[in-house]
Amino acid sequence: MLRIYFLQHWFNLSDPGAEDALYDSPALRGFAGVDLGRAAAPDESTILNFRHLLEQHELCGKILDAVNWYLDSKGIRIARGTIVDATIIAAPSSTKNSKKERDPRCIRPRRATSTTSVPRRISASIAKKAWCTRSARRRLGT
Repeated sequence: MLRIYFLQHWFNLSDPGAEDALYDSPALRGFAGVDLGRAAAPDESTILNFRHLLEQHELCGKILDAVNWYLDSKGIRIARGTIVDATIIAAPSSTKNSKKERDPRCIRPRRATSTTSVPRRISASIAKKAWCTRSARRRLGT
């Protein structure tokens, strides 16, 4: 439960958001030690009750500061982040609009070659660009 509390702070998750993230992300489940094969993930009320227990004993800031200090001393810096869904969907090969021009908002991910490496994580700045999704294809008229 304490690790779920840390995830809430590091990824700015609400109680229902933390519950959903545990079901959606194997990485977060692994960090929190949640095994869906054995038991369900903690529900939002359980997460809320645990957070209230920490607040009642005034442990929220102390524990988080201690963990962040320890990680910082090991060279690991944890800052608030954003979880981004970087799912690549099938799209038509042409992204041209009715004017026969390529839409600058739609980008195509590069393929990894022997001279390039593509990072597995996609940053929030890249995610802000409009990927060719179904709605973008409708706007393009394809």
